[in-house]
Amino acid sequence: MELNKLIALTILLGLAIFFAISFLAGFGESYKVIAKANPLWILVAMGFQALSIACLFFRWDLVVRYCGLKITNLKLFMITLAGVSFSHLMPSSRMGGEPVRAYFLRNETRKSASICLSTIIVERIFDAVTFSLISLFVLVFALMFWNLPAWVIAMLILAFLISSFMIFAMVYVSINRRVGMRMVFWFFRRFERLLSRWKSARQWERKLKKDVGLYTKNVSVLLARKHLWAYGFMFSVLGWTFDIFRTYFIFVALGNNVSLLLIGGAVIIAALAGSIPISPGGLGLIETAMILVFASAGIPIALAGMVTIIDRLISYWGVTFIGLIPSYYLGIKKYRA
Repeated sequence: MELNKLIALTILLGLAIFFAISFLAGFGESYKVIAKANPLWILVAMGFQALSIACLFFRWDLVVRYCGLKITNLKLFMITLAGVSFSHLMPSSRMGGEPVRAYFLRNETRKSASICLSTIIVERIFDAVTFSLISLFVLVFALMFWNLPAWVIAMLILAFLISSFMIFAMVYVSINRRVGMRMVFWFFRRFERLLSRWKSARQWERKLKKDVGLYTKNVSVLLARKHLWAYGFMFSVLGWTFDIFRTYFIFVALGNNVSLLLIGGAVIIAALAGSIPISPGGLGLIETAMILVFASAGIPIALAGMVTIIDRLISYWGVTFIGLIPSYYLGIKKYRA
């Protein structure tokens, strides 16, 4: 699908969700809540979103520098923003922009695609493992102390299982050269006729064997470095902490002081729901999960709805459209999906 069509469909879906939430909360009540908003605290919330993006950048920058890839901090930050933006346009809020990041990093560093992709996968593994540990704790806490509908609990457990399986598969394929080779050649056999327009089958086989070997070796070396795990875990925890404070200050902006524990649970559960690959960036799933968690704690629907809308305007829509700017600058029009 063309990028412009994808953006248009995402906007239409977002508008539908916005009006659905406003209708659910009551337009009159929603207006009263939003009228009390303090712009200063909204700016503070936006600042915490910027810090969350910075954590993602520093986590990836650590791996890129360890691999000796030469690229300016500005360009790497631009690629980070572009990757987040495209993750928001793909099914599941947790992944989707990795091929775009690998493409831009390869263009800027002139290094092999295998090395570039390995830095991204390792960075994603750090984040995914941290997220799984935090989400498991929150899920157990929610089951024990929060009165959530049975269908929501079932959905969250399914999302956790899917997320955990994806982490295991990603690590296993990335460090097991034999399995990785089988997967690559399985795809190659199905697209062999198309790929043969550029290179012969024998040339492709030699290239793929070399690339897969280089990729699995680099991932294995990076994952064996304890200090990378320590820093990766630290930046991941900081990122989630900043996300929680972002939502907290939105509540403050609307004149309410809500428990950080409740907000943390809502943010993690919403991210877990958004990892189900159904809609772009978890649209609809994340909003529903946040409102349900807040409502289950006795927060009025109008307030929960407005907090969710503002939170998504900052963390989803704002980041998505800001990230598209460096995408075009770096040359996304040359990128072939």
